[in-house]
Amino acid sequence: ITAREARQETPEGSLPLIYSGEALNLVDRWLMPDDSTWQRRDLGNGSLVLSAYPVELNDSDESLRRYYQAFLNSVLRPLPRLFTAASEPGILVWPRRFPEAVLYTVASEVAGRREVRIEDAESRVHLSVEVDSQRASHLLLSRPTGRPLAAYLHGRLEVAGEEWWPGGDAALWWDEDGTRQVTSLA
Repeated sequence: ITAREARQETPEGSLPLIYSGEALNLVDRWLMPDDSTWQRRDLGNGSLVLSAYPVELNDSDESLRRYYQAFLNSVLRPLPRLFTAASEPGILVWPRRFPEAVLYTVASEVAGRREVRIEDAESRVHLSVEVDSQRASHLLLSRPTGRPLAAYLHGRLEVAGEEWWPGGDAALWWDEDGTRQVTSLA
């Protein structure tokens, strides 16, 4: 025997696996309790896929690619949308969620001052932040209301259509009663 063929089932159909050379001495079928050639076990937020054959030892790169693609397609879940941002390439908007707040970091690598508009998905609050080239601004919002708690800015800040800071370098924070405190960094 110079080659051996097997059929490996996937969520997207059956794939031919061909084994030759030294792989012939290693190939054996793992018998599943239900006589299938694969099983998936959900473990926490992930999944473990069990295969009856050592797919990586087969000679067909195309079958190996289709095998991994089929299982990735079956387990990938769409990521929740945390925010929507209107910006351009070279501007990074990165939200970091905490139990009671979300911290938005807006960093710019583009030339000149730019306005970045963000809509927080949880609170539906619309934000507008100006950021200069080679600079970053930070905005801490309460969860789930989206009320600003603190900001480190290099430009104008607008929240829900209302200007909260006209511009310039500043550290801002809001007391529990909503009173804004400002430290100018200029």
